[in-house]
Amino acid sequence: MRIVHVLASFEVGGGETVALSLAARQHAQGHHVVVVALGAPYGPMAERFRAAEVAVRVIAKGPGLDWTLFPRLYEVFVRERAEVVHTHNPQSLVYAAPAGRAARCCVVHTKHGDSQDAPRRMWLRRQAATLVDAFVSVSRKTEEHARQVGEGPLDRLHVIENGVDLTRFRPDPEAGPALRAELGLSPGTRLVGSVGRLAEVKNHALLVRAMAPLLGPELRLILLGEGPERSALTDLAALLGRSAEVHLLGQRRDVPRVMAALDLFVLSSRNEGLPL
Repeated sequence: MRIVHVLASFEVGGGETVALSLAARQHAQGHHVVVVALGAPYGPMAERFRAAEVAVRVIAKGPGLDWTLFPRLYEVFVRERAEVVHTHNPQSLVYAAPAGRAARCCVVHTKHGDSQDAPRRMWLRRQAATLVDAFVSVSRKTEEHARQVGEGPLDRLHVIENGVDLTRFRPDPEAGPALRAELGLSPGTRLVGSVGRLAEVKNHALLVRAMAPLLGPELRLILLGEGPERSALTDLAALLGRSAEVHLLGQRRDVPRVMAALDLFVLSSRNEGLPL
């Protein structure tokens, strides 16, 4: 098959990670796969798609509702002779579902979370969803949300739970000492950590505040990921007098190694579809 995945950007997130897993496996199975992002080309996920030998395209979106995206996406789908268009978030659904339908593609949408939206944008999402052949939710609760808000066509709703390649995550006796040495910590220091975008919905601030009274030389908090809340979390750690004990490691490619070094993993999100 000739498959085009459509994302909002090449920034790191759960939906983008799922799209990478799908695209890489589809390419390995012999399909022709292209990934289109409606944003800047320099996001870190672009290189990961290229490393998986998946073609990358960027179509820059203008501010507000950009009507030019419809014909530009249509041109890409026709040029790539796409048979399947797979959208991965509300923005790509609104633009790529009509363009995919016009290009006579099978259109699949994946709902990765219970994202709320303004009434007008929600109306656009509902209208675009009527054009899909399959509306996939990554968990039962996410499907229930789609039903409650009338987001997806009831006769085309499906649940396909997120999968994780467990061969990447396993005990690693060398990971703990290596990470502690990297951070200048003693071998016996306990590490509590979380992995995810530094975004408000992930609620890292709750985790920092909850951990602050417990932190010290023998217990540190590790936050792995990047995002708009980084400066606010840095300021919060300073306000609580815990700048030295809260380690923001940024975006890294060795997530399995860091997770193997943790003593405890904590997820403090306000909302998740099915967290990876």
